[in-house]
Amino acid sequence: MDTTTVLWGVKEGDEDWRETVLCTQPERFEAVKAMATRDGWGRFRVATINLTKPPDFTKAVSMSACECGSPKAPGESKCRGCAIGGFPR
Repeated sequence: MDTTTVLWGVKEGDEDWRETVLCTQPERFEAVKAMATRDGWGRFRVATINLTKPPDFTKAVSMSACECGSPKAPGESKCRGCAIGGFPR
């Protein structure tokens, strides 16, 4: 088995990064989605994962640098240190 197919979902009110694996049996995806919907889950997606290659997490994480050179979170204008007035030296 070189690939697996996964049904992912997000609990209502959670952010997208809190995706959870709901099922790995494609023949049950529709039934699981129906049950999960009743239990407050949504934003479903199906992904086929190639198990013969290591994952490339650089596509999942995006970091940029603050003016001081430290990493900052996406959407933030400064790193945590600069946001609180800088780290003591």
